[in-house]
Amino acid sequence: MSPIRYPPGVKLPPFARFYDNVYWKVKRYMKPQFFGVFATVTIIGAAFWMIAIQPMISHEYYAEKQRERWKRMPVSREQLAGGLPVWRDPFDREDRKTPSYAK
Repeated sequence: MSPIRYPPGVKLPPFARFYDNVYWKVKRYMKPQFFGVFATVTIIGAAFWMIAIQPMISHEYYAEKQRERWKRMPVSREQLAGGLPVWRDPFDREDRKTPSYAK
């Protein structure tokens, strides 16, 4: 079924105008495939936001949480390494500032 064709100049009631202008344009997207794709893209976008974008935006919050966790741990980083050397910067840059989570 397609939209009803009215002769030009006819005064339409608001519902008929809505039905003609909006309903038929929206109806073509009211298919299960469209909602499946939309839901999948939305879920993946929300997961990407929570995993990748949000930690970059609020870096200080996560850095503070990491500092708190390291303080509560009963062992040091050297003990956790199990006798292996703790990771150091292989380029040994003196001018590089210390990361905020290591302070």
